[in-house]
Amino acid sequence: MHKLLVVAALAGALSFGAPAHAQQTAPAAQQEALGVNINAFVALKPGMSTADVVRIIGRPGQETSRMEAMGTATVSYRWSDDGMRSIIATLQNDKLISASQLALQTNVRGEPATLAKFNQLRPGMTFAEVTQVMGPAGIPVSFTSLMGTVTFTISWAGATPGSTAVVTFQGDRLFSTLQAGLQ
Repeated sequence: MHKLLVVAALAGALSFGAPAHAQQTAPAAQQEALGVNINAFVALKPGMSTADVVRIIGRPGQETSRMEAMGTATVSYRWSDDGMRSIIATLQNDKLISASQLALQTNVRGEPATLAKFNQLRPGMTFAEVTQVMGPAGIPVSFTSLMGTVTFTISWAGATPGSTAVVTFQGDRLFSTLQAGLQ
């Protein structure tokens, strides 16, 4: 799993709404602790328990919020290294419903995102169609699983510092796009 740092790894892991028990390729207890990095983030799957997430990252996270209402407990945790890099996970009744990452890097490099590529994207395109246009070197940013629908966001870096294309999918379909500074 260490080298699966492309958008296809996240798409495969999320299985576009497959039941959580069917999404895991190996039981969480058998996975090695990965730390706070992109590999750990990609290994997270909707429906995992807090214990599963802790086993993947390798240590308990810092609880950042807790809310209980109408029999539903929602808890968010943050794992970080000594710098800005972090993973944030939210669980409802001990089931992972969303996760996001900040500043986690990959060693996968591809062609930079361009405005011409970005302008080819259209709502409703499949995940495969988008990666054919943008390339496989996107970085998973976040996912949310609500009522059986997985929504996830991928970013592609542009050629100039800070330039990016951000694409959000619902299931296997492009839902929204955003770009900043692409040329």
